[in-house]
Amino acid sequence: MKALDSKSSRRGNSSRGFESLPLRHFNSNEMELIEITGYAATTFTVVAFIPQIWKVWRTRETKDISLATFLILVCGAILWTAYGFLIESLPIIITNVIIGTFQSVIVSFKLKYG
Repeated sequence: MKALDSKSSRRGNSSRGFESLPLRHFNSNEMELIEITGYAATTFTVVAFIPQIWKVWRTRETKDISLATFLILVCGAILWTAYGFLIESLPIIITNVIIGTFQSVIVSFKLKYG
């Protein structure tokens, strides 16, 4: 929440509409739990791509994989990574760099093996 300042918590008219929402401040124990949750989500999200990569690498079969879907996913991972840098969130950055790489590997397999 580094991108939010004290002005963003005031009620009033805004083009973003979030300024009217009350902001909750977290203590250090809560922030630690939030970070652990982020890293756990990273682990599950990253691991989810490994079986697909393994299967394609082993079988060299990609006919059932949508190239368009994975190209869109790569674009999404790039944007999520940029967002992670903007809000200074290491779990978001790490997750999306790794899954973007994994998605790119699947795209390259699709282009190579059809």
